[in-house]
Amino acid sequence: MTPRQRQALSSLFSAVGESLAEGMTPAEAALLADPGDVRRLDAASRAALEPLLASEARAAELPIALASAAGPRCEAWVRMLPDTMRQGEALTVIAEELWRPRRVSGIFTLITADLLVLGIVGVVVAFFIAPVWSDLLENVGAVIPMPTRISIWMGEGIAVLLALGVLAVVVFRLSARLRPSGAFTDRLGHRVRRLPVISSYLRLRQSVGMAEWLAIGAAEPLPLIGAMAEVGRPLSLGPIGRDLQRRLEGKTRLSEAMKESGAFQPGLPEIVRRMEERGHASQHILLTRYAAANAGREGPALDRLLLATHFVTAIFIAIFVFGLYLPIFKMGSVI
Repeated sequence: MTPRQRQALSSLFSAVGESLAEGMTPAEAALLADPGDVRRLDAASRAALEPLLASEARAAELPIALASAAGPRCEAWVRMLPDTMRQGEALTVIAEELWRPRRVSGIFTLITADLLVLGIVGVVVAFFIAPVWSDLLENVGAVIPMPTRISIWMGEGIAVLLALGVLAVVVFRLSARLRPSGAFTDRLGHRVRRLPVISSYLRLRQSVGMAEWLAIGAAEPLPLIGAMAEVGRPLSLGPIGRDLQRRLEGKTRLSEAMKESGAFQPGLPEIVRRMEERGHASQHILLTRYAAANAGREGPALDRLLLATHFVTAIFIAIFVFGLYLPIFKMGSVI
Protein backbone atom coordinates (compact mmCIF):
# COMPACT_ATOMS: atom_id res chain seq x y z
CA MET A 1 0.00 0.00 0.00
CA THR A 2 1.44 3.33 -1.05
CA PRO A 3 1.41 6.38 1.30
CA ARG A 4 -1.26 7.99 -0.90
CA GLN A 5 -3.47 4.91 -0.65
CA ARG A 6 -2.86 4.68 3.08
CA GLN A 7 -3.91 8.30 3.57
CA ALA A 8 -7.06 7.79 1.50
CA LEU A 9 -7.95 4.64 3.44
CA SER A 10 -7.38 6.45 6.74
CA SER A 11 -9.71 9.26 5.60
CA LEU A 12 -12.43 6.74 4.73
CA PHE A 13 -12.01 4.96 8.04
CA SER A 14 -12.32 8.27 9.91
CA ALA A 15 -15.42 9.45 8.04
CA VAL A 16 -17.31 6.19 8.35
CA GLY A 17 -16.00 5.22 11.77
CA GLU A 18 -16.80 8.52 13.49
CA SER A 19 -20.29 8.49 11.97
CA LEU A 20 -20.99 4.96 13.18
CA ALA A 21 -19.58 5.74 16.62
CA GLU A 22 -22.04 8.64 16.90
CA GLY A 23 -24.98 6.31 16.23
CA MET A 24 -25.52 6.73 12.49
CA THR A 25 -26.50 3.71 10.44
CA PRO A 26 -24.04 2.25 7.91
CA ALA A 27 -26.23 3.58 5.08
CA GLU A 28 -26.06 7.09 6.54
CA ALA A 29 -22.32 6.81 7.21
CA ALA A 30 -21.74 5.70 3.62
CA LEU A 31 -23.01 9.08 2.40
CA LEU A 32 -20.09 10.80 4.15
CA ALA A 33 -17.39 8.77 2.40
CA ASP A 34 -15.44 10.90 -0.07
CA PRO A 35 -15.56 9.36 -3.59
CA GLY A 36 -12.14 10.88 -4.24
CA ASP A 37 -10.66 8.82 -1.40
CA VAL A 38 -12.26 5.69 -2.83
CA ARG A 39 -10.73 6.37 -6.25
CA ARG A 40 -7.25 6.62 -4.70
CA LEU A 41 -7.44 3.10 -3.21
CA ASP A 42 -5.90 0.04 -4.81
CA ALA A 43 -8.03 -1.76 -7.40
CA ALA A 44 -9.12 -4.64 -5.13
CA SER A 45 -10.25 -2.41 -2.27
CA ARG A 46 -11.98 -0.03 -4.66
CA ALA A 47 -13.88 -2.89 -6.32
CA ALA A 48 -15.02 -4.19 -2.91
CA LEU A 49 -16.14 -0.83 -1.51
CA GLU A 50 -17.80 0.94 -4.43
CA PRO A 51 -20.85 -1.40 -4.64
CA LEU A 52 -21.44 -1.08 -0.89
CA LEU A 53 -21.26 2.71 -0.97
CA ALA A 54 -23.68 2.84 -3.90
CA SER A 55 -26.26 0.43 -2.47
CA GLU A 56 -28.27 1.27 0.65
CA ALA A 57 -29.33 -2.35 0.94
CA ARG A 58 -25.72 -3.57 1.16
CA ALA A 59 -24.38 -0.73 3.30
CA ALA A 60 -24.53 -2.90 6.43
CA GLU A 61 -21.47 -4.75 5.10
CA LEU A 62 -19.45 -1.50 4.92
CA PRO A 63 -17.63 -1.69 8.32
CA ILE A 64 -16.40 -5.22 7.65
CA ALA A 65 -15.41 -4.39 4.07
CA LEU A 66 -13.43 -1.36 5.24
CA ALA A 67 -11.67 -3.40 7.90
CA SER A 68 -10.85 -6.01 5.26
CA ALA A 69 -9.08 -3.32 3.22
CA ALA A 70 -6.72 -2.79 6.19
CA GLY A 71 -5.97 -6.50 6.51
CA PRO A 72 -7.45 -9.89 7.48
CA ARG A 73 -6.69 -9.54 11.18
CA CYS A 74 -8.41 -6.15 11.29
CA GLU A 75 -11.41 -7.70 9.56
CA ALA A 76 -11.51 -10.59 12.05
CA TRP A 77 -11.37 -8.21 15.02
CA VAL A 78 -14.04 -5.82 13.71
CA ARG A 79 -16.29 -8.76 12.83
CA MET A 80 -16.15 -9.89 16.48
CA LEU A 81 -17.46 -6.58 17.83
CA PRO A 82 -21.10 -6.59 18.99
CA ASP A 83 -22.62 -3.58 17.19
CA THR A 84 -21.95 -0.95 14.55
CA MET A 85 -21.15 1.74 17.14
CA ARG A 86 -18.31 -0.34 18.52
CA GLN A 87 -17.22 -1.19 14.97
CA GLY A 88 -17.14 2.53 14.20
CA GLU A 89 -14.87 3.13 17.19
CA ALA A 90 -12.60 0.37 15.91
CA LEU A 91 -12.43 1.94 12.46
CA THR A 92 -11.53 5.27 14.09
CA VAL A 93 -8.52 3.93 15.99
CA ILE A 94 -7.38 2.03 12.90
CA ALA A 95 -7.63 5.26 10.91
CA GLU A 96 -5.53 7.10 13.47
CA GLU A 97 -2.85 4.42 13.38
CA LEU A 98 -2.82 4.23 9.58
CA TRP A 99 -1.76 7.87 9.23
CA ARG A 100 -0.52 8.99 12.68
CA PRO A 101 3.27 8.59 12.00
CA ARG A 102 3.08 10.96 9.02
CA ARG A 103 1.24 13.72 10.92
CA VAL A 104 4.30 15.67 11.93
CA SER A 105 3.39 18.27 14.54
CA GLY A 106 4.77 21.80 14.60
CA ILE A 107 6.84 20.96 17.67
CA PHE A 108 8.61 18.10 15.93
CA THR A 109 9.25 20.42 13.00
CA LEU A 110 10.92 22.91 15.38
CA ILE A 111 12.98 20.14 17.00
CA THR A 112 14.13 18.94 13.58
CA ALA A 113 14.97 22.52 12.60
CA ASP A 114 17.07 22.93 15.78
CA LEU A 115 19.02 19.78 15.06
CA LEU A 116 19.56 20.74 11.42
CA VAL A 117 20.82 24.20 12.39
CA LEU A 118 23.18 22.66 14.92
CA GLY A 119 24.45 20.17 12.35
CA ILE A 120 24.98 22.85 9.69
CA VAL A 121 26.84 25.12 12.13
CA GLY A 122 29.04 22.20 13.20
CA VAL A 123 29.91 21.35 9.59
CA VAL A 124 30.67 24.99 8.72
CA VAL A 125 32.91 25.43 11.77
CA ALA A 126 34.81 22.18 11.34
CA PHE A 127 35.36 22.17 7.60
CA PHE A 128 35.21 25.78 6.44
CA ILE A 129 36.07 28.21 9.25
CA ALA A 130 38.59 26.09 11.17
CA PRO A 131 41.03 25.65 8.22
CA VAL A 132 41.01 29.42 7.62
CA TRP A 133 41.83 30.16 11.28
CA SER A 134 44.53 27.53 11.27
CA ASP A 135 46.26 29.06 8.24
CA LEU A 136 46.00 32.61 9.59
CA LEU A 137 47.38 31.77 13.02
CA GLU A 138 50.16 29.70 11.53
CA ASN A 139 51.20 32.64 9.34
CA VAL A 140 51.52 34.92 12.38
CA GLY A 141 53.31 32.30 14.48
CA ALA A 142 50.43 31.51 16.83
CA VAL A 143 48.56 28.33 17.68
CA ILE A 144 44.85 27.69 17.84
CA PRO A 145 43.51 28.18 21.39
CA MET A 146 42.26 25.08 23.16
CA PRO A 147 38.58 26.26 23.35
CA THR A 148 38.70 26.72 19.60
CA ARG A 149 40.15 23.23 19.17
CA ILE A 150 37.31 21.88 21.32
CA SER A 151 34.72 23.64 19.15
CA ILE A 152 36.39 22.17 16.06
CA TRP A 153 36.28 18.65 17.54
CA MET A 154 32.64 19.20 18.46
CA GLY A 155 31.89 20.35 14.92
CA GLU A 156 33.59 17.28 13.45
CA GLY A 157 31.66 15.03 15.85
CA ILE A 158 28.36 16.71 15.04
CA ALA A 159 29.13 16.39 11.32
CA VAL A 160 29.68 12.64 11.75
CA LEU A 161 26.49 12.30 13.81
CA LEU A 162 24.57 14.30 11.22
CA ALA A 163 25.79 12.04 8.43
CA LEU A 164 24.94 8.92 10.45
CA GLY A 165 21.52 10.37 11.32
CA VAL A 166 20.69 11.12 7.70
CA LEU A 167 21.86 7.63 6.70
CA ALA A 168 19.78 6.04 9.47
CA VAL A 169 16.68 7.99 8.41
CA VAL A 170 17.12 6.96 4.76
CA VAL A 171 17.68 3.29 5.67
CA PHE A 172 14.73 3.33 8.06
CA ARG A 173 12.40 4.91 5.50
CA LEU A 174 13.42 2.41 2.84
CA SER A 175 13.08 -0.50 5.25
CA ALA A 176 9.70 0.75 6.49
CA ARG A 177 8.51 1.14 2.91
CA LEU A 178 9.69 -2.30 1.79
CA ARG A 179 9.01 -4.25 4.99
CA PRO A 180 7.06 -2.19 7.55
CA SER A 181 6.82 -5.18 9.89
CA GLY A 182 10.37 -6.41 9.35
CA ALA A 183 12.79 -7.26 12.15
CA PHE A 184 15.22 -4.47 11.22
CA THR A 185 12.49 -1.83 11.40
CA ASP A 186 11.35 -3.15 14.76
CA ARG A 187 14.89 -3.16 16.19
CA LEU A 188 15.57 0.38 15.02
CA GLY A 189 12.26 1.58 16.39
CA HIS A 190 13.02 -0.12 19.71
CA ARG A 191 16.35 1.72 19.94
CA VAL A 192 14.70 5.06 19.18
CA ARG A 193 12.17 4.44 21.96
CA ARG A 194 15.05 4.01 24.41
CA LEU A 195 16.60 7.43 23.75
CA PRO A 196 16.89 9.31 27.07
CA VAL A 197 14.77 12.39 26.35
CA ILE A 198 12.18 11.12 23.90
CA SER A 199 11.47 7.80 25.67
CA SER A 200 9.13 9.28 28.30
CA TYR A 201 7.05 11.05 25.66
CA LEU A 202 6.85 7.92 23.50
CA ARG A 203 5.72 5.81 26.47
CA LEU A 204 2.98 8.36 27.16
CA ARG A 205 1.88 8.45 23.53
CA GLN A 206 1.95 4.66 23.25
CA SER A 207 -0.07 4.32 26.47
CA VAL A 208 -2.76 6.66 25.15
CA GLY A 209 -2.94 4.78 21.85
CA MET A 210 -3.04 1.38 23.54
CA ALA A 211 -5.79 2.50 25.92
CA GLU A 212 -7.87 3.70 22.97
CA TRP A 213 -7.56 0.29 21.33
CA LEU A 214 -8.27 -1.65 24.53
CA ALA A 215 -11.31 0.52 25.29
CA ILE A 216 -13.05 -0.96 22.25
CA GLY A 217 -12.35 -4.44 23.54
CA ALA A 218 -12.69 -8.03 22.46
CA ALA A 219 -13.58 -11.27 24.21
CA GLU A 220 -9.92 -12.26 23.96
CA PRO A 221 -7.04 -9.77 23.67
CA LEU A 222 -5.15 -11.64 20.93
CA PRO A 223 -7.45 -10.65 18.01
CA LEU A 224 -7.27 -6.99 19.05
CA ILE A 225 -3.49 -7.07 19.45
CA GLY A 226 -3.17 -8.90 16.13
CA ALA A 227 -5.13 -6.16 14.38
CA MET A 228 -2.98 -3.49 16.02
CA ALA A 229 0.19 -5.30 14.95
CA GLU A 230 -1.13 -5.59 11.40
CA VAL A 231 -2.05 -1.95 10.87
CA GLY A 232 0.47 -0.28 13.21
CA ARG A 233 3.28 1.71 11.65
CA PRO A 234 6.98 1.82 12.59
CA LEU A 235 7.78 4.12 15.53
CA SER A 236 4.16 3.80 16.57
CA LEU A 237 2.04 0.84 17.76
CA GLY A 238 3.14 -1.63 15.07
CA PRO A 239 6.33 -2.97 16.69
CA ILE A 240 4.67 -2.91 20.11
CA GLY A 241 1.70 -4.88 18.80
CA ARG A 242 3.97 -7.52 17.28
CA ASP A 243 5.92 -7.82 20.53
CA LEU A 244 2.72 -8.21 22.57
CA GLN A 245 1.36 -10.69 20.06
CA ARG A 246 4.42 -12.93 20.46
CA ARG A 247 4.12 -12.77 24.23
CA LEU A 248 0.39 -13.53 24.17
CA GLU A 249 0.92 -16.50 21.88
CA GLY A 250 3.21 -17.83 24.60
CA LYS A 251 0.15 -17.86 26.93
CA THR A 252 1.23 -14.74 28.84
CA ARG A 253 -1.55 -12.55 30.20
CA LEU A 254 -1.93 -9.20 28.49
CA SER A 255 -1.10 -7.20 31.63
CA GLU A 256 2.09 -9.22 32.12
CA ALA A 257 3.03 -8.84 28.45
CA MET A 258 2.53 -5.07 28.64
CA LYS A 259 4.63 -4.82 31.79
CA GLU A 260 7.44 -6.93 30.32
CA SER A 261 7.55 -4.85 27.14
CA GLY A 262 8.35 -1.65 29.07
CA ALA A 263 6.60 0.39 26.38
CA PHE A 264 3.85 1.87 28.55
CA GLN A 265 3.30 4.05 31.58
CA PRO A 266 3.31 1.86 34.72
CA GLY A 267 -0.35 2.56 35.50
CA LEU A 268 -1.79 1.10 32.29
CA PRO A 269 -0.64 -2.53 32.79
CA GLU A 270 -1.95 -2.31 36.36
CA ILE A 271 -5.37 -1.16 35.11
CA VAL A 272 -5.43 -4.05 32.64
CA ARG A 273 -4.41 -6.51 35.38
CA ARG A 274 -7.27 -5.41 37.61
CA MET A 275 -9.73 -5.73 34.76
CA GLU A 276 -8.46 -9.24 34.06
CA GLU A 277 -9.09 -10.17 37.67
CA ARG A 278 -12.40 -8.39 38.21
CA GLY A 279 -13.99 -8.65 34.77
CA HIS A 280 -14.41 -6.24 31.87
CA ALA A 281 -17.76 -4.66 32.70
CA SER A 282 -16.34 -1.13 32.97
CA GLN A 283 -13.51 -1.59 30.47
CA HIS A 284 -14.82 0.86 27.89
CA ILE A 285 -15.46 3.73 30.31
CA LEU A 286 -12.32 3.27 32.40
CA LEU A 287 -9.88 3.04 29.49
CA THR A 288 -11.59 5.87 27.61
CA ARG A 289 -11.14 8.09 30.65
CA TYR A 290 -7.52 6.98 31.00
CA ALA A 291 -6.82 7.86 27.34
CA ALA A 292 -8.57 11.24 27.63
CA ALA A 293 -6.76 12.14 30.86
CA ASN A 294 -3.33 11.25 29.53
CA ALA A 295 -3.85 12.69 26.05
CA GLY A 296 -3.85 16.11 27.70
CA ARG A 297 -0.33 15.43 28.97
CA GLU A 298 1.12 14.92 25.48
CA GLY A 299 1.31 18.67 24.85
CA PRO A 300 3.35 19.49 28.00
CA ALA A 301 5.59 16.48 27.34
CA LEU A 302 6.32 17.78 23.85
CA ASP A 303 6.94 21.26 25.25
CA ARG A 304 9.55 19.81 27.63
CA LEU A 305 11.16 17.95 24.75
CA LEU A 306 11.31 21.15 22.69
CA LEU A 307 12.74 23.10 25.61
CA ALA A 308 15.46 20.49 26.11
CA THR A 309 16.34 20.66 22.41
CA HIS A 310 16.51 24.48 22.50
CA PHE A 311 18.71 24.35 25.61
CA VAL A 312 21.19 21.86 24.13
CA THR A 313 21.31 23.75 20.83
CA ALA A 314 21.95 27.05 22.63
CA ILE A 315 24.84 25.56 24.62
CA PHE A 316 26.54 24.17 21.53
CA ILE A 317 26.06 27.39 19.56
CA ALA A 318 27.53 29.39 22.47
CA ILE A 319 30.60 27.12 22.52
CA PHE A 320 31.03 27.56 18.78
CA VAL A 321 30.77 31.37 19.02
CA PHE A 322 33.25 31.48 21.92
CA GLY A 323 35.66 29.23 20.04
CA LEU A 324 35.43 31.36 16.90
CA TYR A 325 36.13 34.68 18.66
CA LEU A 326 39.16 33.53 20.66
CA PRO A 327 41.47 33.39 17.60
CA ILE A 328 40.65 37.06 16.92
CA PHE A 329 41.90 38.02 20.39
CA LYS A 330 44.89 35.71 19.91
CA MET A 331 45.86 37.39 16.66
CA GLY A 332 45.46 40.83 18.25
CA SER A 333 47.85 39.95 21.07
CA VAL A 334 50.42 38.50 18.64
CA ILE A 335 50.27 41.50 16.33
